[in-house]
Amino acid sequence: MTTIHYLYAAVFLSQVLVVSLLFGIALLSQGDRANMLVSAIEQLSHTLFVIVGIIMRLAPIGAFGAMAFTVGRYGVGSLLLLGKLMAGVYVTCVLFVLVVLGLAHVVLFVALLVMGSRPAVSPGIRADARLGASDARQTARG
Repeated sequence: MTTIHYLYAAVFLSQVLVVSLLFGIALLSQGDRANMLVSAIEQLSHTLFVIVGIIMRLAPIGAFGAMAFTVGRYGVGSLLLLGKLMAGVYVTCVLFVLVVLGLAHVVLFVALLVMGSRPAVSPGIRADARLGASDARQTARG
């Protein structure tokens, strides 16, 4: 038998989303009768966010402990490997910004130059203006 807990545990994300959406729609359709459940869910979600905030504040201490264990177990040379890994991450980020985003910038710039010679207003809007539609709007505004 498939339960909601099984769906979360097995990471069937699409099923979880469908069940969540149906639950939310059902709550909305209940109106005022669902206020108690909605406020309980809000309090639970607020509590979970407080827990996540505590974990985020304590995460640097855990990372420091993990690095201390690694240095104590494998020596200071392990930090050199971690430094190389971080250098690789930063080099990859810089290359992505310069190459991929730079290429996208050039392509968009060229596209805007080519499109710059074309009118920005569609022909239908210009035809409306010739027929006096824009004049009628201006007189209506007064």
